[in-house]
Amino acid sequence: MDNFTYWLENVADIPEEDENGNWRDLETGFQYDPKINYEACEKGTQRKTLSEKAMSGRETAKAFGGKALKGSFKQKEWAEKIRAGKLSSMTDEQAKLACDPNGLLTHSKFWIENRFKSGTEIAEFVTEQKGMLKQYRAYPQTGHEEEKKILAAKYNALTEKWLDQKEEKTSTTKDETPLEQWGGF
Repeated sequence: MDNFTYWLENVADIPEEDENGNWRDLETGFQYDPKINYEACEKGTQRKTLSEKAMSGRETAKAFGGKALKGSFKQKEWAEKIRAGKLSSMTDEQAKLACDPNGLLTHSKFWIENRFKSGTEIAEFVTEQKGMLKQYRAYPQTGHEEEKKILAAKYNALTEKWLDQKEEKTSTTKDETPLEQWGGF
C-alpha cells in the first residue's frame, strides 16, 4: 500500500481534497504530507478506535451520505450512537438531509446537545432549515432585499434555537453561514 493510500484509509478521519488538489484531514486540520511515512509513524502507537456500536452507527449514517462526525474521540464515540438512533426514526429522505456532509449536523456536539429531542423533531428542524436555504438561494442576486432580510432573520432564529451560537464556527460551508452574511446585510 502506498503512503497516500495508507494515510487516506488509516490516518485521516475526514479526508477532503481542496480546489488546489491538496488533501487535508478536516478533523485534525493537518494536511497530507508526502514526506511523512505514515505507516512507520503509527507502528508502536495504539490509535484510539471507536467501539463496534459507534462504528455501526457511523455506517448507518454513511448509508445516507453521512461522514464521520467532528469532535473529540469521546464526543464521537457517544454522538455516532445517538445519531444512528435518531436516524432510525426518520424517513430515508429526512435521514439524507440530516446526514448531508455540507450541512449543519456534522459535529458531535449537535447530536449530544440534542440527544433528548426525537428523531422527528430533528428531521423537522433540518427540513425547515434546508427549505429556507433553498428559498433564499432562489432569490435573484439583486432585488427582494426586504424579503431576504425577513427570511434571514427567520433562518438565524431557527438555527440559534438548535445550535450553540457561542461556539466559534470553523467551517466555511454556506449551510453554516448566517444568511445575512450571504446577502450583505
